[in-house]
Amino acid sequence: MTKKSAGRPRMTAQPVSFDFPLSALIHVPDAANTATLVTIDTVAAEPYRRRLMYQFVLVEDESRWTMISHRSAVPNAPFPSVEICATDDSLTLGICDAKPDAVGRSTFTTMDDAIADYQRWLERTYHVGRIGRHLNRPKWLGKVRQVFTIDLWRPNGEITQDFADVSRFLDELDSAGAAEGALLYLCGWSSPYDARYPEYRPAEELGGVRGFRRLVETARRYGCHVMVHTCPVAFDPWLPSFERFKGCSLEGDDHPGGYRGWPGGYRSRELDFDSGNRTARSKTAAIQAPAKCEARLTVGGFGATPPRVTVRDRSLAIATVVEEFKLDAVHLDAHAISGNHV
Repeated sequence: MTKKSAGRPRMTAQPVSFDFPLSALIHVPDAANTATLVTIDTVAAEPYRRRLMYQFVLVEDESRWTMISHRSAVPNAPFPSVEICATDDSLTLGICDAKPDAVGRSTFTTMDDAIADYQRWLERTYHVGRIGRHLNRPKWLGKVRQVFTIDLWRPNGEITQDFADVSRFLDELDSAGAAEGALLYLCGWSSPYDARYPEYRPAEELGGVRGFRRLVETARRYGCHVMVHTCPVAFDPWLPSFERFKGCSLEGDDHPGGYRGWPGGYRSRELDFDSGNRTARSKTAAIQAPAKCEARLTVGGFGATPPRVTVRDRSLAIATVVEEFKLDAVHLDAHAISGNHV
């Protein structure tokens, strides 16, 4: 199926180009944990343009896999864009918004070999190891058979299910013989997704402390494990306590009474505090501006990073919830924040 390129990023620099046969299958990882298959049919009418979610593209041609990768470790740098177009005799793949000397081409026998090579580069470059190598890894983690992502309270305010519903789902899993070894990843358990930070408590609207505790106990009885979604660096601007941080923001030129973003080089969102409108409008470029306060701030979802001194306090608050309810794991969602600023 051909995807339209309207609204896709425009190429802003001379691309590093590679030619492939018209029969090639180009796998573009343009979304988390997935990829779009681009063929000659996809680009017959117009070029395919997209920002990469990962720093590589895989090209399948007969029995070979070619990886075009951008192996740059520049902190907070946006990933390259890709442009694919067709000529009379080839598919041309262009990598744009990239450091030309960091773009490379490698050929592999299988897709697994290509991904393994990229993974080894990530481990060497960012000094991270596979989770199975951590010395303090809990034994149950190696026995997880399946992961269920459960959205309870969506960002738009819709409650799709409560704690009692999840407990009944666990009953059904056990009846089907699929409960033991399952990991439940609970999103929107304390509020609408990524809201009400830094408040980390089971939402009363979903059943409160009692309903949440019953859910965890049911999971434990069936051999399931529970992980909750949190963010230790985000801050809900609609909480009354946010007023003391509001003065650190950049005022909006065309949004009187609102704010335009935060000091620093991060991509930001425009939000209007005074209207109470929780609809975020993404900006296409990062804001560069002198800091109005010492703290490095940024926006994530409907939140904003508070001064780093509060990160430790809020991490302790999350740890308290983990200990109180005997949770097996917690997701500390801070993917848009550089470790140098936390």
